[in-house]
Amino acid sequence: MKVLKQANLVRIVILAAMAVLVCPNAILARPELVNPSFETGDLSGWDTYIPEGGSARAALIYYPAWKKPLSYSAIDGDSFALLKTDGAGSYTTLSQTFDATAGSIIEGWAFFDAQDWSPYNDNAQVQIKDSGGVVVYTVFYASVSTVGSNGETPWTKWDYTFTKAGTYTVEARVANGIDDDFDSHMGLDGVVLTVQEPKEPKVLKQDIINQLWMHAPESKRISKAIREIEKSLEDKLWTDNFHLKSEGGKKVLDRERRAARELIDLLKGIPDDGKCGGISLIELEYTDSLPIDVYVYLKNVLLGSFHVEEGDTFVVEATEETGGKLHPEIKLVSDGIELTKIHTSCSKPINIDDEHGDFIIVDLDKLPPKNGKKGKEHQISEEAQVAVEIAIEQLLKVDRLLAEIQLKDALLLVPADPERQDKFEREIAKAEKELAKGDENRDDYKLGKAIHHYKKAWEHATHAIKEATELPKS
Repeated sequence: MKVLKQANLVRIVILAAMAVLVCPNAILARPELVNPSFETGDLSGWDTYIPEGGSARAALIYYPAWKKPLSYSAIDGDSFALLKTDGAGSYTTLSQTFDATAGSIIEGWAFFDAQDWSPYNDNAQVQIKDSGGVVVYTVFYASVSTVGSNGETPWTKWDYTFTKAGTYTVEARVANGIDDDFDSHMGLDGVVLTVQEPKEPKVLKQDIINQLWMHAPESKRISKAIREIEKSLEDKLWTDNFHLKSEGGKKVLDRERRAARELIDLLKGIPDDGKCGGISLIELEYTDSLPIDVYVYLKNVLLGSFHVEEGDTFVVEATEETGGKLHPEIKLVSDGIELTKIHTSCSKPINIDDEHGDFIIVDLDKLPPKNGKKGKEHQISEEAQVAVEIAIEQLLKVDRLLAEIQLKDALLLVPADPERQDKFEREIAKAEKELAKGDENRDDYKLGKAIHHYKKAWEHATHAIKEATELPKS
């Protein structure tokens, strides 16, 4: 949400206040890692395992064989770690163990230089392991199969956010595939551990309420948003401060989306009595299990057609030909049969989450009233405007964090029933796709749509967890 120039100073002040609220005891340093960028000129502080014929050293520059003028130099400082292996499937490893709190972030850079070709699948990885040596997450992976024969990656940024406090190990590893000829290399540099107080989603939501509360007298929409967020904080809907209950998570995310919509409409000058100047965009989700082709009409003019399956969404948008709005109603037709009508003139209340047959409204763009004026109720101070914009941004971050945590939890699982492996993988893929869609819409300032996709990502990750934990019928 873009801020008016004259509000920039106010925004800086409030952002600083939010930083204190969200992370009161943040430590922006590298207190737990030794020699994280190898600036000692060696690998001191790191543990190594080097098989016969392999190597691990600090390097100033690396020239891959046969690839001149390609070269790699340090990302951070002058030196970086360079690993080579020899021997089929025998990993050269470089690792360091540290303590992290929930909410801490580890990040760094890695590259892979393949000196072999298919089917000799040399590979390199950076993994995060727990205190028992179990891989929590693979933050970097490259191989001959991903970069191609004699291919390579550039320096690639990786990161991981810890959801639980504990002792962890970051490990870089590279190995030959099948044979011990033509050894591949990997690099590691700029490893940073940022230890901070837990960024618990439930706590962050309370911080949003605290930030909005002082401005509630300025608008009923702010008060409505606060009530929605408060309802989303009910203990019965949460497993802990990081996780939603599978049966309650949808309610939490729906309430957050309603809160965000109240705040978005406030900034757009939409009165809180439901009056508006029309609808310029509507996004619908199809809920039936039978795939169909949907044709959308406005005054018997076809606006678009969509093939939809259960869970699919589609957008109907006004054009210059329609006068910039969808007025007075749209009709949804399939196989010549009218499925439903949706009044889009604002003469009747229309809101997100309204159901129309087999369709649910998941996003709306309302236009201000025709006179373009905001009533007294909708004129808020610059301080309130900035606080509202920050609250919307924080709601997006919370929703994304909830989806990301659920997805990472799902990725740690292996289905107990092998017959559910395919369903598990499909749900994981859908969750990752929805998360990416949410990020795309967030970057385009389509905030209502972004929250919807984060919700769908959480739902698919939850379905994946269910598939993984179902025991075989036998």
